[in-house]
Amino acid sequence: LCDLMSGSSIQAVFQALKPPTFSAPEAVRLRIFCAVYALQMQPMYDVEFFGTANPLNIDEIRLLTGFLNRLSYHFVITMPTKSSLDPAARALRKSMTSLVCLLYNRHCRRPILTGENAWIIPESKLLIRRAPVVDLGDDDADSAQVGADDDEDEAMPDANAMGEPEDERMGVQDLPSGRRPSPAGGRSAGGGANAERVLEAVLEEIPH
Repeated sequence: LCDLMSGSSIQAVFQALKPPTFSAPEAVRLRIFCAVYALQMQPMYDVEFFGTANPLNIDEIRLLTGFLNRLSYHFVITMPTKSSLDPAARALRKSMTSLVCLLYNRHCRRPILTGENAWIIPESKLLIRRAPVVDLGDDDADSAQVGADDDEDEAMPDANAMGEPEDERMGVQDLPSGRRPSPAGGRSAGGGANAERVLEAVLEEIPH
């Protein structure tokens, strides 16, 4: 895997794996390595994982972790729909993301990567901030609805009426105004659906 990890960029590495079939020998070796190393990791105590029982030393583990984290993320956002993948592609993605999650769980007990946001890829953070926002209509529509559904309005009060900033509710308070998510009505249906699929895949498979 040294040749893959020393590639010029994650995009170049991904193309070297020959998507969408992932029939390249490098893809097969990567899938087998991830599956075997995941099996080796599972019975290891932390002292064994960070010691001589691990076939990889700590520097190799850190290099592998950063590489797989970024490659898995690129795989997921490029081909988010698992059901449309070829069997070989699905098997590779599952082996990679499973190993990344095992490494992340190990990292939560004893750090592997250093830095406050070591596991949060900048593109992933931006993707989450751009999550689709449901358009609930304007104030006039809400006022008309109050008379008909008074009980329902009491059960679900408007956050703006409670004085809660809108950005805090969406979790994008530090996002520049030019990049704030647009209401659902302002996007095309196809683009919005694809963005939602990508977001769901990232949240399901990639530590963030």
